[in-house]
Amino acid sequence: MTVPSSQTGNAFPITEAATRAWSERIRVDTLSNYHLEMARAIAREGNVAAAIDAYQRAIATRSGWGQPCVELYLLLRTHGRVAEAEAVRQSAGLDATYFDQLTHSAGLRDQARALMQANKAVEAVALLEEAYACDSDAGEELASALLAAGIGMPVEEAGRAVALLERSAQVDPDRPVTFQLLGDRLFALRRIAEAEAAYSKLCELRPSAQAFGEVGLYRQFLLRFPESEEALRMALRLEPSATAAQINLAVTLSCLDRFDEAMVLLEELETTAPGNRNVSAERGLVLLAMGRVEDALAAERQSLALAPPLTTPFAWFPLSNLGLIMLRAGKLDEALRLHRTAVGLAPNQGLAWSNLGLSLQWSGAEDEGMQAHRRAARLQSAMMPFWFHQRRWASKLLRPVAETLGIQWAGR
Repeated sequence: MTVPSSQTGNAFPITEAATRAWSERIRVDTLSNYHLEMARAIAREGNVAAAIDAYQRAIATRSGWGQPCVELYLLLRTHGRVAEAEAVRQSAGLDATYFDQLTHSAGLRDQARALMQANKAVEAVALLEEAYACDSDAGEELASALLAAGIGMPVEEAGRAVALLERSAQVDPDRPVTFQLLGDRLFALRRIAEAEAAYSKLCELRPSAQAFGEVGLYRQFLLRFPESEEALRMALRLEPSATAAQINLAVTLSCLDRFDEAMVLLEELETTAPGNRNVSAERGLVLLAMGRVEDALAAERQSLALAPPLTTPFAWFPLSNLGLIMLRAGKLDEALRLHRTAVGLAPNQGLAWSNLGLSLQWSGAEDEGMQAHRRAARLQSAMMPFWFHQRRWASKLLRPVAETLGIQWAGR
């Protein structure tokens, strides 16, 4: 009997004999790895005799496997049993140079494990890189150490954390958590295109609504709106009640000038997620983009009511949005007051400064407005093309700012 091949045609049929052979290989690999890990654990406890037995079982289970031979050799030498160690070396049947490389790697890995137990992942990485150069089997341990080192980096060393996580992904490209952490760190550095690539890889390895939602959000910031819609709809197929994905999809649709579709989503969320201030805030921005100033004003006031000024960090956002509405309504003094208040509440929010800059431009204070935009660029320059696109109703004022600051946004 022949099982049909998954390949086109039947050039490489999978026979029952081949299936049995692969099943046996999997069984042998699993069992030998079990014995090896058991030997390591027993050796750490100091029971040398039992550890030797476990190493010998690993060797017997999978002939020609060098790792247990090397570790048994080192264990025996450590305890002064040199003749037995040499016997293991001879019986391994490995090239002498290769055996020496494995021995060197095994010694380094032992030292690295001790460092990992002492929470010294960075120091362990240095040893494991050397071990990996001698023996590719050290790759899994190296990737784990790099991951731990990256996680342990403080916020102010985010660039170093990214380098460690990128190396971990290079050594072990099939570990989902690495790409999730890498994407988060990259986004914190506003390296948005790289963050999108990391989360796209995560979607391949471990699809989830959260992962597709992040991809959709990052593509939105990159002005890749059709692709953003695709990712966000995938997130909602996986988790139809994902509120963040619904809100972000509404924003993306608005950026594509599909305002009616965006409003349908946001109005549904008013029912399914009552009291969500993000829904009201984004609804106000969509209405503003549609030119429905009075309706936008009502939505932003609703959002502001859910986050009273000076008592919640979120208050700057609806205040700043309210300032934009006042701007379009021709109430320049009120717009400036609201935007200055928002900046006072959130001096590290680039969007607050950019909105203030737009108000100042609108009132004729071009130089002061440009200073505010420059402040926004220093804080979050990577986000400015997206912010400007959302405020494209003011493109005549924002296009020269983009040109002056070197922001990639054509405007319209």
